[in-house]
Amino acid sequence: MKRSHSQKKLLSYLSIVTIFCGTLFGFSHFARAVGDPPFTTSGYVYDAVSYGSRYSRGALYGVNLTPHGIKHVYVEPTLGDPDGTSDIGSASVIFHRSGTGGDCTEDPHNCYHETCTFSSEGSFHAICDVPLQYYADATGDGTSFPTEYWQADLTVTDLSANTLHESLFGILDVNPLLAVNIPSTLDFGTQHVGASTNSGTNTAMQMYQYGNTIANLQVSGTDMTCSSFGSIPVGNIKWSLTDVGSSDVTVTPLSTTPTTANLALSTVGAYGGDESGFLFWNLVMPTVAGGTCSGTITINAIAPV
Repeated sequence: MKRSHSQKKLLSYLSIVTIFCGTLFGFSHFARAVGDPPFTTSGYVYDAVSYGSRYSRGALYGVNLTPHGIKHVYVEPTLGDPDGTSDIGSASVIFHRSGTGGDCTEDPHNCYHETCTFSSEGSFHAICDVPLQYYADATGDGTSFPTEYWQADLTVTDLSANTLHESLFGILDVNPLLAVNIPSTLDFGTQHVGASTNSGTNTAMQMYQYGNTIANLQVSGTDMTCSSFGSIPVGNIKWSLTDVGSSDVTVTPLSTTPTTANLALSTVGAYGGDESGFLFWNLVMPTVAGGTCSGTITINAIAPV
């Protein structure tokens, strides 16, 4: 593959190195330069956890995002210049989903513009820190972008204003992240025997999207055992997607068998901010029960079918 950059010609060969247990992709260039612009000789893309192992395509080895957090990915090319590395002035990178194009506008979903710093460890390195948000677009099989990938477009300028533009795209996926923040407890408060909750006394449980994949929920539970006497059957616990009472036709009795709630928590929108949804819980008290009653409600995040 031949490329031309100003007064310089580069003959480049891209090599992808895969280590079975790792997650970092590397690229190598064997370059012959004519003129003054800077050039790359080698480089890697890695994260802080998997430094030293290579990214390759596939869900097992792609970038695993941090739930409701930031995953730092680093682009680190080794640079040279015919006039010496002291002539290299600045470097920057655009790390983006391939479908957006290298001239994409900054967007935490799919396009990151970052300035690089320099270090000299036997050779001259640029280190470009890309803070990927937890809702960055997933790519590859089973995602909304199955034929796309993430790539790094590097720009290096020397002190004579000669510029190198290099696409270090390899083939790198950001993996799907299915993550929902679910409260650890559900408290119905004090209830009287024989009574039932309604839209004013039910308990709302708010759940937050912490990943980059639309999330559904499955719910199941057990009977509640009471400390003094009696118990509350699992079917007396009822849930709904809207704020209604226990007798409404839209409520679903809790079951020991997992039931899909069809909440479908969306991913974070264009303007940021946490996406969330509610399950509303109602309780029908039996006529014989006393003390503190407790049981287990299990809520699992699942991908929509």
